[in-house]
Amino acid sequence: MARIFSDGFELGALNFDFSVAMYATIPYPAGTARSGEYVLHGESHGYADLNVEGEDELYIRFGAKMRADVTNPEVFFQFRNSLGQPILSLTCGANKKMGVMIQSTNVDLSDQEQIPLKGWIWHLVEVHYKKTETEILLETRIEGVTDIAKTIDISGLSGLDLAWLRWLPPSSRVFYYDDIAVNTADAGADGSWPGDGKILALWPNGNGTQNDFTGSDGDSTNNYQLINTPWVATDTTYVESATAGATDLYAIADPSFRQNDIIKRVWVAAVAKDAAAESDEMSLGVKLGANSVWTPSGPLTENYRTYVSAAQTQKPGGGSWDETALTDLEVGVKVS
Repeated sequence: MARIFSDGFELGALNFDFSVAMYATIPYPAGTARSGEYVLHGESHGYADLNVEGEDELYIRFGAKMRADVTNPEVFFQFRNSLGQPILSLTCGANKKMGVMIQSTNVDLSDQEQIPLKGWIWHLVEVHYKKTETEILLETRIEGVTDIAKTIDISGLSGLDLAWLRWLPPSSRVFYYDDIAVNTADAGADGSWPGDGKILALWPNGNGTQNDFTGSDGDSTNNYQLINTPWVATDTTYVESATAGATDLYAIADPSFRQNDIIKRVWVAAVAKDAAAESDEMSLGVKLGANSVWTPSGPLTENYRTYVSAAQTQKPGGGSWDETALTDLEVGVKVS
């Protein structure tokens, strides 16, 4: 699949490869996230990085919401090389239009019919980036409408091999991100512009058909009650097992959709660690009736981090997702 990253921050934890002073948080005022309850937000020196080394063409989507009093142009999104140096940056400034910098040089956008960004309003931002030996094609869309379409000459420049995507709030500014998605340009349904999309969390609301893990309360009676809220950096409540093949399944809350909403994909996310430093592995999965799909997480680390399963664009057993399938779905974790 061409979708390599999605995050709406509803776990209360981040899924980036590296971050500094960035948080999954409830925005102010509460209830104003683009979708769900949580957003990505950070301090003025914070940033969140996603490793995309080896990719020369990407399609990126994110919701962005900024203060209305931005004055000097300030960077809010970057493409970076393996040394952490900027290749291309998107900025916002007093004219409320997106700016572009190649390395440290401003790109002339006077030939572009751009869309002003409004303060305190969520904007859907999409970016298409394609690098060749001699040029970078940059296309941006705001609310699905073309904002920038620019071919940038990079002849004579060095250090332009892409390794990282960086989300960073402009200094001293309130800037929120939500509903991030990154696609490669591979063939398939996710090989181009992501389009609009909202990422919602359906939390466990009951035990499923298999409960092998032991809860922090010492039993396996109501394990779902120990993991049905956003993560906090403590071991207050949890479920655990070190037995290969042990599986814990959970029923999930019934979804609530608007008319004409379409379910594009479903994945499972968990915050986990290897408590005994034994290089244990786990799998995350979905189960619908007799059909299940499991995704190995790879070795767990000794510190808590977020793990995400492969996104399922079809329900287990085949066919498109619908509200009934989500209502009957079980999700869970397995010791691999």
